[in-house]
Amino acid sequence: MARIILCMVLGAFFAAASPLIAQEAKRSITRIAGDLYRFQNNFHYSVFLVTSDGIIATDPVSPDAARWLKQELKARFESSVNI
Repeated sequence: MARIILCMVLGAFFAAASPLIAQEAKRSITRIAGDLYRFQNNFHYSVFLVTSDGIIATDPVSPDAARWLKQELKARFESSVNI
């Protein structure tokens, strides 16, 4: 009986959590100072530095976040640096 209750509780938990999992990631770019920026992907933060030779970026955490960041960098900085 305890196993059945546990399965029901876990099933309800995962059913309630699935809309949260399917939500779009919260992403943003914020200037820290000068040419140093912070990139947010949900609760993960990384940084990048814009230079005349290109952009130096730290780990963007996932392939989806990396694709988003690359598109954003190209849109924001393509005219001033090599991406």
